[in-house]
Amino acid sequence: MAKKIVVLPKGTAAYPYLTRPDTKFGSKKGFKMDHINLTKDVAELLEELEEFMLEEFGKTKAAKAHRCWKIDEEKGTVTFKTASTYQPSIADIKGNDAPANIKVGGGSTVKTKVTFETYSGEKIGITAYLNAVQVLKLVEFGGGGFGDSSDEVEDGYESTNEGFADESKGEPEKTEPTTKSPKKRTSATEF
Repeated sequence: MAKKIVVLPKGTAAYPYLTRPDTKFGSKKGFKMDHINLTKDVAELLEELEEFMLEEFGKTKAAKAHRCWKIDEEKGTVTFKTASTYQPSIADIKGNDAPANIKVGGGSTVKTKVTFETYSGEKIGITAYLNAVQVLKLVEFGGGGFGDSSDEVEDGYESTNEGFADESKGEPEKTEPTTKSPKKRTSATEF
């Protein structure tokens, strides 16, 4: 297996799991992040990686090999899928260690150090092991609400957090119990 250590140029983090592993679906490489670059910024790197695979696999196998990046021609971007069994080191813009509780969110501007490594067996390809992340501009993960949005919309739905109330009485509506018993589900697929 051939290895090549590279620092990906400044790009955008997507789906980062940097301080705690993503254990969904039993993933062995729980620390991961997609690193998105403009195609023009990584064109030379992609050529180097293709050459790297040619040297390792030969022309026929390299053409069929799995790649750890996806090129989106329409958007003009390349997404590198990086992952690791071990937690990557995380640094700030000056190279200082980031606090242990940092929550790097999608949209953060980052530089990523990866080890590209070829693999062969039943399948052949190249993977990108996540070694370190330098956070240049932090977009902190916050759970994805709109609570602090400064772009207010004039007309639309606004919650009153009062539930469904009978406005004439000023209290919640009461429903009468039904005499019909609910239908029992006989299998998990029946709804």
